[in-house]
Amino acid sequence: MTIGVQPEDAPIIELTKSGLLKRIFELFGMKKMKLLTEIILEKGMPEKLVTVSNKDAVDMAYRLCMEEGLFCGMSSDANVYAAIQVAKDLGKDVNVVTVLVDRRDRYFSEHPNEHYII
Repeated sequence: MTIGVQPEDAPIIELTKSGLLKRIFELFGMKKMKLLTEIILEKGMPEKLVTVSNKDAVDMAYRLCMEEGLFCGMSSDANVYAAIQVAKDLGKDVNVVTVLVDRRDRYFSEHPNEHYII
C-alpha cells in the first residue's frame, strides 16, 4: 500500500485535484509544466493520505532527536509520525517503511529557540 503524507496547512493533494496549483503556475507563465503531484495522482497513488499537523511534526522532531539521535527536518518528522499512525492501524506482524528526506538544520531560521543536545 502506498500512503501519502501532507502537512495540514498545505493540502497539496487537494490543491492539485482542484486545479488551483495548475492555475497558479499558469499565472507565472508555466503552462506546460506538469506537477509531480499530478503524475503521482495519474498513477493512482497514493492509496491513502495522512495529513499531519505542524505540532505533531515538531513533537516528532524532538522525539527523533532525543530518542534516536536523528536530526531530521519537518518532512521526515511528518513521515515518521504518519508511519507510526499507520502501523497502529494495521496492527502487529506488518512492516511499515518510510523515508527520512531532509535534515533539521534547514529549519533553524524558522525555529530559532529550539535547543538540542545530541
